[in-house]
Amino acid sequence: MSDDLVNDSPDKTPFQRAWKEYIDQLSPKKKERRFLVNCAHALQEQERSGDSPASAINDAINAAEKKHSMQTSRRIIRKYIDPVVNVLSDFDAIISTLISADPMPTAIIWGALKVIIDGLSRFSNLFETIKKELRSLRDHLEHITDYENLYGKDEKMQKLLCHSYFNIIRFWHRVDKECDNCGFALLKTVTPFSTNKLNSIIGDMQGDSQEISKRASMLQAMDVRGEQGENAEERRRAEEERRAQREFRDERKREAPGERFNNICSLLSSLDTNAPNFLRRDKHLQSCLPGTCEWLLDHPDFVAWSGDISPSPILWIHGPPGSGKSTLCSSISTILSSRSDAVAFHFCDFAQHYKPFETLRMLALQLVYKYWDDVHDIPQELCDVAQSSPSVLENVQSIIKVLVKFQPKVYFLLDGLDEETTGERWKDTVDVLQFLIQLTKDSPTKVRLWCSSQPRPLIKKELEGYSHVDVSVHVKKDIAFYLSKSIPEAEGLEPLDQQKVLQDLHRRAECSFLWANLMIRELQGSPTSLREMKEFVERGLPSTLLDYYGLLFRRFQKSLRPLACKVFAFVVFARRPLRLSELREAIWCLNSKSPGSLNPEDKPFLKQLHEVSQPLIEMTRMTGPAVADGQEDYTCRLFHSTLRDFLLEHPNILSQAGDPSSDLQISAYIAVDACLLYLCQTRYAEPLIRREGRWVDVTGDPVDNQHFLVYAAKYWDKHLDDTAEQHKKEFLRRLETFIISSNFQTCIQVQSLWVELQFCVFRTTDSDERCRFLRRVFPSWFSRETDVGVKLWQDYRRFLHEWKYYLSCGGCHMANPRCRVLPYLGQLDRIWFGALGPSNFLSRFKSQYKSFVFQLEEEPGVGRFFDVVRDDGGALMMLRIQASEGAILQFACETWSLTGQHSPVKENSQIIRASSTLCNWPLYVGNAVHLPLQIGKASPAAFSPDCQTLRIGTKIFAKDAAGNFVALPRLPLHPHQSSAYVEEFCRRDRFVVLACRTKLSTRDVSAGDSLTTPEVKRPPGPISTKYQNGAECSSDDDSTTDSSTESGTESGLENDGYESWSDSSTMFSEDYIFDDDMITPWADHFRDEDDDSKTSDTGVGSDADEALVESDSSDEEDFVSPSAFGYGKKRNEDEYDWDRNYSSDEDGYRNFTVGRTGRHGPYKQEQATITIFDTQTSPEAVQLFHLTRPLQSKVYGSPPIIHPTEPLVVWPLGGGDVLFANFMDKTYFVRRLRPSTLHTRHIFMKCQFSACGRFLHIAALEGQQTIKRPLAEQRVINIAILISTYRLSRRKTSRSPPTLIHRIRVKLGSKESLSVTKLPYTVTWTPKDTYITCSDAVLRVYRIPLFKPEKEALEEEEDVVLMPRKTVFFPESALNRQVHYFPSKSNPDSRGESTAHIIIGSETRRQEQQTLEHGVEFSTIGRTFVGLQGEISPPIGCYINEEADLGGWGRSRDITEIPVQLGIGCLDRRLERFNPDDDCDLEPYIY
Repeated sequence: MSDDLVNDSPDKTPFQRAWKEYIDQLSPKKKERRFLVNCAHALQEQERSGDSPASAINDAINAAEKKHSMQTSRRIIRKYIDPVVNVLSDFDAIISTLISADPMPTAIIWGALKVIIDGLSRFSNLFETIKKELRSLRDHLEHITDYENLYGKDEKMQKLLCHSYFNIIRFWHRVDKECDNCGFALLKTVTPFSTNKLNSIIGDMQGDSQEISKRASMLQAMDVRGEQGENAEERRRAEEERRAQREFRDERKREAPGERFNNICSLLSSLDTNAPNFLRRDKHLQSCLPGTCEWLLDHPDFVAWSGDISPSPILWIHGPPGSGKSTLCSSISTILSSRSDAVAFHFCDFAQHYKPFETLRMLALQLVYKYWDDVHDIPQELCDVAQSSPSVLENVQSIIKVLVKFQPKVYFLLDGLDEETTGERWKDTVDVLQFLIQLTKDSPTKVRLWCSSQPRPLIKKELEGYSHVDVSVHVKKDIAFYLSKSIPEAEGLEPLDQQKVLQDLHRRAECSFLWANLMIRELQGSPTSLREMKEFVERGLPSTLLDYYGLLFRRFQKSLRPLACKVFAFVVFARRPLRLSELREAIWCLNSKSPGSLNPEDKPFLKQLHEVSQPLIEMTRMTGPAVADGQEDYTCRLFHSTLRDFLLEHPNILSQAGDPSSDLQISAYIAVDACLLYLCQTRYAEPLIRREGRWVDVTGDPVDNQHFLVYAAKYWDKHLDDTAEQHKKEFLRRLETFIISSNFQTCIQVQSLWVELQFCVFRTTDSDERCRFLRRVFPSWFSRETDVGVKLWQDYRRFLHEWKYYLSCGGCHMANPRCRVLPYLGQLDRIWFGALGPSNFLSRFKSQYKSFVFQLEEEPGVGRFFDVVRDDGGALMMLRIQASEGAILQFACETWSLTGQHSPVKENSQIIRASSTLCNWPLYVGNAVHLPLQIGKASPAAFSPDCQTLRIGTKIFAKDAAGNFVALPRLPLHPHQSSAYVEEFCRRDRFVVLACRTKLSTRDVSAGDSLTTPEVKRPPGPISTKYQNGAECSSDDDSTTDSSTESGTESGLENDGYESWSDSSTMFSEDYIFDDDMITPWADHFRDEDDDSKTSDTGVGSDADEALVESDSSDEEDFVSPSAFGYGKKRNEDEYDWDRNYSSDEDGYRNFTVGRTGRHGPYKQEQATITIFDTQTSPEAVQLFHLTRPLQSKVYGSPPIIHPTEPLVVWPLGGGDVLFANFMDKTYFVRRLRPSTLHTRHIFMKCQFSACGRFLHIAALEGQQTIKRPLAEQRVINIAILISTYRLSRRKTSRSPPTLIHRIRVKLGSKESLSVTKLPYTVTWTPKDTYITCSDAVLRVYRIPLFKPEKEALEEEEDVVLMPRKTVFFPESALNRQVHYFPSKSNPDSRGESTAHIIIGSETRRQEQQTLEHGVEFSTIGRTFVGLQGEISPPIGCYINEEADLGGWGRSRDITEIPVQLGIGCLDRRLERFNPDDDCDLEPYIY
């Protein structure tokens, strides 16, 4: 006997100890132990063969039947032994689970049974004789099996269960002994077979059952007592929890209003808060002299407007510049607020432009504060509408409407409309005006609108028909009063002289408070006596305001004029009010004599800056942190808009005639020059670094001290828009140098960190919903009118297409604190710059990853690609559609190789020509008439995983020794096939397998898409491209030999993808070519439809329970749903059909919705067809095997595979069915892999043989529909992957079902829908692990073992699924591209480094045909994008250091426990199908 059976060690299991005791009590005679030795030998044979125990028993029974040829004997063996084998299989699974560390019990029991069957020759009627005892054995096993799930973990119960095994051993041992005692068949009449001792053993087994039952009752009683105590404790905890919940609800009820208020304020607050409005109002109120502005309160139009009932709810106050309109607006706002009315005001500013949603947001915030002060609550309705729309503008408008409803009266005051009357700014202002005017119409008794401005025609047009007041008629008295109170020195003059001076000043000022104030300042500063005052008024004071401006600029000292020119140029042309610290650094940059750096000696003094700024530039002290030198910061702005108009009309005001050195011009050139000089400093040649929580440049200087950096990074291109024509040529060279330099990378980094919404997506409210916009980055004239600008713009847009999501994180006002990009904000070295392509200028920027693109620099960047990565990741095949000449298609086939960490190398390029008719090309490029046929439709071209076979349409090409593809001999169609349609294929040497799961013919498709690259709009300036030289292959089905090749140069022109020009660069939402290929969570993989067509058996052999079926049904045959009969097995998950339900949304896109089965019309039922050919024959290939089977549901992307040495093909059919076909013997069987959860279907089933051929691996992607969700919630698909490993039989590899030896299930998240054309999950096989990679914006790869860990590792942790510890970001298009992860092929070196690589497949999108209108109103939306219209990207890749970049592998929490005893992962035999016609022999059910 084997030593393993009697080994005595101190750590033996309970079974081993009982086994030793059983062995010791046996007689030492050899024949007593012979049976046990035979059991061990049977076990060893089973291990060598690789067969399952049940399979070995089945083979033994077959062998016994051959020895006993009598039919009666066969029936007896099957009749009595099969039930025992079945129940023993279940019992075996239970005991194996309980004592997984001890494989002896199951091995010995199966071995004992096999020894008895092998020895049947000693007593041929054995099972007939002991049939009663066999029934008792079966009942005993069934009885003790029932307790495992409840009490299997109890140690005493385990011992009882194990002891029952020994009684089984005793049973078979006694059978063996009685067979020996009674002799062979000829002696059985002399020594009859005794069953007395067998009955005694059965009695012992019954005793075991009773003991097990008693233990179960005891455990149950213990559980009851434990549950009673637990229930009492649970009730106590529940009461405490209810009390805590009541307290929490009360607290939340008290805090809810404040929380709602904070949420609304947070939503409405941003960088554009109301601080500027309140500062300007306070400034105007401080300058308002008491006794002025009171005339308006008695004006009849104002009285009527502010009353409860007004014929005109809108009042327009207009007058000349400086007539006090802003002061009047400030005074009225204070007066109206004192009445407890809601007042919201806004002062327009020529130095700061606000979008409509920003202006309305400021007005809404004021109303929110007013409502909160009044009632200290926020209505729930306000919270509901705050984010009801993806448009921020619409949300703010809704907030204002709700606030108006809850207020008795609301006044909106808009001042300075004339400062917004230029270009796009006026359009934005009109949008605000029209909204507020509509509010007055909707609520005429509640809403009042005040507008104050200069009398511009544009404003008059919008406000025509409403009440208006001309202030110039009424303010003269206020000006006279203001002059009399503002010159106390004039009181010393004689009354007549005093009156004359005041009249002269009043005459000059007319109705301008501004000019009056400036004259008073001048009188207070220049005259030193009353006489000088009189003379200055008569002769020295300018007559007009403009003359006074000229006088002030001529007073500048000559030494200060260059500084004054720069200061006023910046303030006039600034895109927003500059801070003094920004202004100082900008001038410092212009003064610096050190190229590329700022010399401290050139820094301007603050004293001189203040000197040249007064009095024309107002400096408002800022609240906030002080600047680095300890000085407080100020906001600089012109004191009035009339000064800006004056400087624009007189840019040379500081120049002196005849002095070339004083050629000073206040122009936009100064701001442009400063921005470019500042950004091109050498300290920005490298990206910024985050150190100790602060961003620093390469010199270590904190960016906090570099005040002009953010402004220059944001507005450099906008200042270039103002460049004069004569300067464009100069700036063109500087622009190109800056953009292609590494400084531009730092500029992008600064924009990403500190410029709000710089990279976010926008939409226009008046355009198509699919139309998207991005902020323009390059100057308009540069990107539209110059060739170099067009190229750089295109490169930059490609960059934004891929990385906009990464750059926009954190810069958006809706930033999510849980965003996975946020911790890496500003780290631009994580971007795959190299993957943008060698011709893209950004590909030379610094990155921590070595990335690449499968494209040469001179090759075009667009075109439709069909690509595949070789299964080991070492090569990539790419087929590019080039052109068509009549019915002849032309393709460029490229072979790329990857070695080491080098960029990919194109090893071969080949031109392939094929007839579109003979390869059935229209069948693949055409759209299916019925949507169910379009789902999962095969790609027009595809490669095999090993890159050795190519399919174009239905034509198959094989790679020859030279690496070129040649057409295989013609593959004859089966007589029953209506047309040639191939979805999947595989090849091993001479054998080719063609398969499909859809009955598709030319009648089912409409006209196909264009073959060539889509034509798109592009700016002027052609860009020519060249093709790679290479071999050419012609494919023609009339030829049965290898295709001919020829050398030559193929040239052509493919247009790069561009889009229509607009100021915001329109982006269309992605419209992928597989938009219709989506499966959804409410469909089911069990069809209610069944094929009622006639079937016929073929002559191909099969298992007894499987029939080879070929469908002869026509396309027009009807299918009858079993639900029409009103019977059949009901499944909850059968309510909906996964694949067939769809509808059209409002945009015409096809989506899938819930729908009942059996209501979709006469669509054809899916059927699986597989054909296997031998291609080494002539003139055409020989068909070796053919099978057609109806399908209940489909799987996608699940090609057949061929065993490396045996004539075995494995192909997932659908619905969990897996076909095992021996194409040489023409036999097959089907096994079903059941889903691991309820309401689940298989999406794909990837199969792989191990290199040794002994194992089969299956990766089954499962989609589980969510059930019982509220109707308002979107249903989702819960995605999981089930990895199973099976051991194949060594002796009967192609005929014996595989044995499950390992399984793991991993959750992969959830999706609302799933594209099946390019499934977002890929599988990479290695000898020990499989890698499941998800299409995502970050690397999500699961490393799953294919085999059980070693025994040492098993004691620590089982079934470990690993994921990378660090984050690696992908281009955004990876969300819709297939991502492949290939681990390092070699072991880590001494430093622990190992290099893997990632390959992202090509990107495919459908060209948008509809021309969309471009509007002007922008509002932020989510980050869905993207792409240049019609462009298609080639595959890209990246090398990854698994230690440095991934941080090694850590355990994933997504692994799920698989319930035992459910057969998950097992390949089950199919159930006998229910036939409504033959099996409906019914009788009444009476209970």
